[in-house]
Amino acid sequence: MLHIVEDEDHIREMLTGIAQFVGLETKLFYSADSYLKYLKSHDYIPPKALITDIYLPGLIGCTICNPLKSKYPDVSFVVMSGFLEQCNIRCCKRHRADGLIDHSLQKPFKMEQLIELLEAIR
Repeated sequence: MLHIVEDEDHIREMLTGIAQFVGLETKLFYSADSYLKYLKSHDYIPPKALITDIYLPGLIGCTICNPLKSKYPDVSFVVMSGFLEQCNIRCCKRHRADGLIDHSLQKPFKMEQLIELLEAIR
């Protein structure tokens, strides 16, 4: 299972398609807020990995990392952003996610990069 947190429809659809191509089921979320609510629910099922955009409406994607990893340290946490270098360092430190992010994807990324990453996670 792969959890995807992304507010842009076309990116969410692309990620879902590639995940299905490599044999992963997906669960989709439009915001960090909705994911954190799901994480706290009794219905929560931990994924093999979570992919999130850093910049989302409301809370940013990094806010998911610490609560997720404190409960489920083996879940791979993947961030995506068009501004990865500058954003990653500040974002991670601010939300105590520094050192907890397993992989990062710089947008725009090649499909092959994502396929390789998802196959390794699977």
